[in-house]
Amino acid sequence: MFERSKFFFNLPSFIIESIEAGRYEVAMRDYKKGKYLLENRPGQLLPIGSLKDGAATQAAEQQQKRVLDKVWSSVERAMNEMRNVLVAQLQDSSRSVEEQEKTLECVFLD
Repeated sequence: MFERSKFFFNLPSFIIESIEAGRYEVAMRDYKKGKYLLENRPGQLLPIGSLKDGAATQAAEQQQKRVLDKVWSSVERAMNEMRNVLVAQLQDSSRSVEEQEKTLECVFLD
């Protein structure tokens, strides 16, 4: 469980590093993994524990959601930057056909 949390909370920096290195496939793979964890396993990313008080549980769940949303918004900003980089590469007419094809493969990974 700790490894999942560690991966998720480091995801924005992982994606930025991958983009800066031109490893767009890795950025996309990590994005998809993070999205899966967020949608299907949020309790494993940031466990609440066993609270007996219903109000305390609800407050803890709201706090958990705020934290996860904050991390995810950083991930989305990084992915938007990647999209901008890829679009700029596609608009660069000085790039070879092979380079453009590789860029298109990255764009359509999703």
